[in-house]
Amino acid sequence: MNLVVQAAKRLRAEAGGLHGARIVLEKKIPTEAGLGGGSSDAAATLVALDRLWNLRLPSRRLDELAGEIGGDVAFFRHGPAAVCRGRGEQVEPVSIPNPLHFVLVRPPFGLSTALVYRQVVVPDRPRPLGAILEALGRGNVEQLGLGLYNRLQAAAESLRPELARVRDVLTSLGPLLGGALLSGSGSTLFGLGRDQQAARHAANTLESLGLGWVRVVTSCSKAENAS
Repeated sequence: MNLVVQAAKRLRAEAGGLHGARIVLEKKIPTEAGLGGGSSDAAATLVALDRLWNLRLPSRRLDELAGEIGGDVAFFRHGPAAVCRGRGEQVEPVSIPNPLHFVLVRPPFGLSTALVYRQVVVPDRPRPLGAILEALGRGNVEQLGLGLYNRLQAAAESLRPELARVRDVLTSLGPLLGGALLSGSGSTLFGLGRDQQAARHAANTLESLGLGWVRVVTSCSKAENAS
């Protein structure tokens, strides 16, 4: 079942089943790309219907409902950056002093989230976030890039070895990018641009190589997100 439908039905049940809505969904984010397209749609549905139906549910309750729909749905209520714990429903927003610029590359194939997670080996201890949060708070792109990691990347590359080539190309653009990594469970990889111009230059290089769907995206600051 589509996550938008799940979100609408879950919120409708929470409200006593007396409300309805007609929803038109236009997808612009590739599927099986690790970009959270379905989860962000679900989060937007919860927020929109809570307002439309004048429910005024507490933010914590909306996060709990989001967590019942999917592990990363609650995050999309608190962007642009956050630390997520538990199954993802425990969200601690993090401020970004300056916008960050990313170049995205989605190869011409997708990856099943379930298949990727089945390949993951979870360590006994989580990796500390202190250095990453410090770099993020100071807007230090180079340090942030050095600290980035994704435990799903090795699993995704074991399923689709072609991802390693895209990763190598992104890594070779080091003068332009502060770091490169798999997005979510893939198949999209991203590079963290040292600035907007560097991200656009990297995107031009990637497009010329024909590696797949390429986009440049810029995060908003916390203040911009709240406006």
